[in-house]
Amino acid sequence: MLPQNFDEVIVVGEHHSGAGYRYLHVPKILGTTTDALIKRDVATLAAESDALFYLCDDHALFLDALAALRAVDEPWDILCPARWGDHPEQGRIPLNMGIQDGYIGGHAGIYQRHVVARQPWTTMPHHPNWDVLATQEQHRAGAWILSAPAVRILDITPETKPWQQTQIMAT
Repeated sequence: MLPQNFDEVIVVGEHHSGAGYRYLHVPKILGTTTDALIKRDVATLAAESDALFYLCDDHALFLDALAALRAVDEPWDILCPARWGDHPEQGRIPLNMGIQDGYIGGHAGIYQRHVVARQPWTTMPHHPNWDVLATQEQHRAGAWILSAPAVRILDITPETKPWQQTQIMAT
Protein backbone atom coordinates (compact mmCIF):
# COMPACT_ATOMS: atom_id res chain seq x y z
CA MET A 1 0.00 0.00 0.00
CA LEU A 2 1.24 3.48 -0.83
CA PRO A 3 1.68 5.61 2.32
CA GLN A 4 0.62 8.94 0.79
CA ASN A 5 -3.17 8.34 0.89
CA PHE A 6 -3.92 9.88 -2.49
CA ASP A 7 -7.55 9.53 -3.52
CA GLU A 8 -6.45 7.39 -6.44
CA VAL A 9 -3.12 6.21 -7.84
CA ILE A 10 -2.86 5.04 -11.44
CA VAL A 11 0.29 3.52 -12.94
CA VAL A 12 0.40 3.63 -16.74
CA GLY A 13 2.99 1.90 -18.90
CA GLU A 14 4.83 -1.39 -18.84
CA HIS A 15 4.82 -2.28 -15.17
CA HIS A 16 2.73 -4.75 -13.15
CA SER A 17 -0.36 -4.79 -10.99
CA GLY A 18 0.09 -4.26 -7.28
CA ALA A 19 -1.55 -3.22 -4.05
CA GLY A 20 -2.42 0.43 -3.61
CA TYR A 21 -2.70 1.45 -7.25
CA ARG A 22 -4.61 0.77 -10.44
CA TYR A 23 -2.43 -0.45 -13.30
CA LEU A 24 -3.13 0.29 -16.97
CA HIS A 25 -0.88 -1.48 -19.44
CA VAL A 26 0.23 0.84 -22.26
CA PRO A 27 3.21 -0.56 -24.15
CA LYS A 28 5.90 1.53 -25.78
CA ILE A 29 4.67 2.66 -29.20
CA LEU A 30 7.32 4.95 -30.67
CA GLY A 31 10.09 4.89 -28.09
CA THR A 32 10.03 8.71 -27.99
CA THR A 33 8.66 11.40 -25.71
CA THR A 34 5.35 10.93 -27.53
CA ASP A 35 4.90 7.78 -25.42
CA ALA A 36 4.97 9.96 -22.28
CA LEU A 37 2.24 12.18 -23.72
CA ILE A 38 0.09 9.14 -24.55
CA LYS A 39 0.53 7.73 -21.04
CA ARG A 40 -0.43 11.05 -19.48
CA ASP A 41 -3.62 11.17 -21.55
CA VAL A 42 -4.49 7.57 -20.65
CA ALA A 43 -4.03 8.38 -16.95
CA THR A 44 -6.10 11.55 -17.29
CA LEU A 45 -8.99 9.68 -18.89
CA ALA A 46 -8.85 6.96 -16.22
CA ALA A 47 -8.63 9.31 -13.24
CA GLU A 48 -11.62 10.91 -11.55
CA SER A 49 -9.71 13.59 -9.61
CA ASP A 50 -9.84 17.30 -10.32
CA ALA A 51 -6.12 17.64 -9.55
CA LEU A 52 -3.77 15.33 -11.45
CA PHE A 53 -0.25 14.62 -10.16
CA TYR A 54 1.93 13.20 -12.93
CA LEU A 55 5.18 11.50 -11.93
CA CYS A 56 7.67 9.80 -14.28
CA ASP A 57 8.84 6.30 -13.42
CA ASP A 58 12.40 7.39 -12.65
CA HIS A 59 11.19 9.59 -9.80
CA ALA A 60 9.64 9.05 -6.38
CA LEU A 61 7.68 11.25 -4.01
CA PHE A 62 9.08 12.42 -0.70
CA LEU A 63 6.87 11.01 2.07
CA ASP A 64 5.42 14.43 2.86
CA ALA A 65 4.49 15.27 -0.77
CA LEU A 66 0.73 14.93 -0.41
CA ALA A 67 0.64 16.88 2.86
CA ALA A 68 2.72 19.63 1.21
CA LEU A 69 0.38 19.64 -1.78
CA ARG A 70 -2.68 19.98 0.44
CA ALA A 71 -0.98 22.85 2.31
CA VAL A 72 -0.68 25.02 -0.83
CA ASP A 73 -2.99 27.95 -0.12
CA GLU A 74 -2.49 30.10 -3.21
CA PRO A 75 -4.60 29.78 -6.35
CA TRP A 76 -3.07 27.62 -9.05
CA ASP A 77 -3.78 25.75 -12.26
CA ILE A 78 -0.37 24.08 -12.47
CA LEU A 79 2.05 23.39 -9.62
CA CYS A 80 5.74 22.76 -10.16
CA PRO A 81 7.23 20.50 -7.49
CA ALA A 82 10.85 20.71 -6.39
CA ARG A 83 13.15 18.01 -7.73
CA TRP A 84 16.06 16.51 -5.82
CA GLY A 85 18.77 13.98 -6.56
CA ASP A 86 21.43 12.07 -4.66
CA HIS A 87 24.85 13.23 -5.87
CA PRO A 88 27.72 10.81 -5.10
CA GLU A 89 29.91 13.50 -3.50
CA GLN A 90 27.51 16.28 -2.51
CA GLY A 91 24.65 14.22 -1.09
CA ARG A 92 21.06 15.25 -1.72
CA ILE A 93 20.96 18.31 -3.98
CA PRO A 94 18.24 20.33 -5.75
CA LEU A 95 17.81 19.62 -9.47
CA ASN A 96 16.39 21.72 -12.26
CA MET A 97 12.63 21.45 -12.78
CA GLY A 98 12.49 24.30 -15.28
CA ILE A 99 10.42 26.76 -13.26
CA GLN A 100 13.25 29.32 -13.17
CA ASP A 101 13.24 29.17 -16.99
CA GLY A 102 9.46 29.44 -17.24
CA TYR A 103 8.42 25.84 -17.76
CA ILE A 104 7.44 22.71 -15.83
CA GLY A 105 9.86 19.83 -16.42
CA GLY A 106 8.33 16.59 -17.63
CA HIS A 107 9.63 14.76 -14.54
CA ALA A 108 6.50 15.68 -12.57
CA GLY A 109 3.76 18.25 -12.30
CA ILE A 110 0.39 18.81 -10.71
CA TYR A 111 -2.37 20.03 -13.03
CA GLN A 112 -5.97 21.01 -12.51
CA ARG A 113 -8.03 18.79 -14.80
CA HIS A 114 -9.46 21.77 -16.71
CA VAL A 115 -5.93 22.64 -17.97
CA VAL A 116 -5.43 19.21 -19.51
CA ALA A 117 -9.06 18.96 -20.71
CA ARG A 118 -8.61 22.22 -22.60
CA GLN A 119 -5.55 20.85 -24.42
CA PRO A 120 -4.80 17.13 -23.92
CA TRP A 121 -1.17 16.04 -23.82
CA THR A 122 -1.19 14.32 -27.21
CA THR A 123 -2.30 17.57 -28.88
CA MET A 124 0.88 19.24 -27.66
CA PRO A 125 3.94 19.49 -29.92
CA HIS A 126 5.61 16.10 -30.34
CA HIS A 127 9.14 17.28 -29.72
CA PRO A 128 12.00 16.31 -27.40
CA ASN A 129 11.28 19.53 -25.46
CA TRP A 130 7.56 18.80 -25.18
CA ASP A 131 7.53 19.92 -21.55
CA VAL A 132 8.83 23.40 -22.43
CA LEU A 133 6.42 23.75 -25.36
CA ALA A 134 3.45 22.39 -23.39
CA THR A 135 4.05 24.85 -20.55
CA GLN A 136 4.21 27.71 -23.05
CA GLU A 137 0.91 26.57 -24.60
CA GLN A 138 -0.75 26.18 -21.20
CA HIS A 139 0.48 29.60 -20.09
CA ARG A 140 -0.79 31.24 -23.29
CA ALA A 141 -4.17 29.60 -22.62
CA GLY A 142 -4.28 31.36 -19.25
CA ALA A 143 -3.03 28.69 -16.83
CA TRP A 144 -1.82 30.07 -13.51
CA ILE A 145 1.55 28.40 -12.80
CA LEU A 146 2.94 28.27 -9.29
CA SER A 147 6.18 26.90 -7.86
CA ALA A 148 5.57 24.50 -4.98
CA PRO A 149 9.02 23.87 -3.42
CA ALA A 150 7.56 22.00 -0.42
CA VAL A 151 6.11 19.37 -2.79
CA ARG A 152 9.26 17.36 -3.45
CA ILE A 153 10.20 14.55 -5.79
CA LEU A 154 13.40 12.52 -5.89
CA ASP A 155 15.21 11.45 -9.05
CA ILE A 156 15.98 7.79 -8.36
CA THR A 157 18.47 7.28 -11.21
CA PRO A 158 21.73 8.87 -10.03
CA GLU A 159 23.63 6.86 -12.65
CA THR A 160 22.15 9.20 -15.30
CA LYS A 161 23.77 12.20 -13.53
CA PRO A 162 20.61 14.37 -13.49
CA TRP A 163 22.54 17.24 -11.88
CA GLN A 164 24.35 17.88 -15.16
CA GLN A 165 22.64 20.64 -17.10
CA THR A 166 21.05 19.53 -20.31
CA GLN A 167 20.78 22.01 -23.10
CA ILE A 168 17.30 22.87 -24.31
CA MET A 169 17.08 22.33 -28.05
CA ALA A 170 15.91 25.17 -30.25
CA THR A 171 12.18 25.05 -30.88
